[in-house]
Amino acid sequence: MKILEFIPKHWREQATGVTEGFVLALAKPLQTAWDIRKRLDLWLSPENMDSSTLDFWLYFLGLPPSVILVLNQGQKISLLPNLVNTWVSKGSVEGVELYAKAIFGPSIVFSEDAFLFIVGVSKAGDLVGTLRPLWNYKLLIPLAVPQTDAEVRQIMAYSVPMFCRYTIERV
Repeated sequence: MKILEFIPKHWREQATGVTEGFVLALAKPLQTAWDIRKRLDLWLSPENMDSSTLDFWLYFLGLPPSVILVLNQGQKISLLPNLVNTWVSKGSVEGVELYAKAIFGPSIVFSEDAFLFIVGVSKAGDLVGTLRPLWNYKLLIPLAVPQTDAEVRQIMAYSVPMFCRYTIERV
């Protein structure tokens, strides 16, 4: 068994009787899990899934049905392996860009726009706060993307925080 490779050499050489039985008893479930995990890669490969199974896994991993219906098969296949990573970094610029690239392809650019926001004015001329970009982004999408801008916004709503604004530009 593979587990015997991970125990110290002295125990491996001395593994007889009770010690060997104890190690093998602990190893049996682990070995079974390892064998299942090796087979799962083939079964859970997005390229090998039919459409309904792919939709199930996307839904199971938290993608809303409204987004699943808008995506084509190729976009679903490329999104599934990245969905956990996009969930972990959800809301950050890096997470939104990873999500957009997984769906729309690697040529997507999600960057901060040069919009400046003044936090407040207490009286004429007095600035309260600092000048800085305020969650305003630009999403550059290739013309080849089949979805309309409204569908792109529907897809991106899953990853972009509600307080962020972004413009969509086709390039």
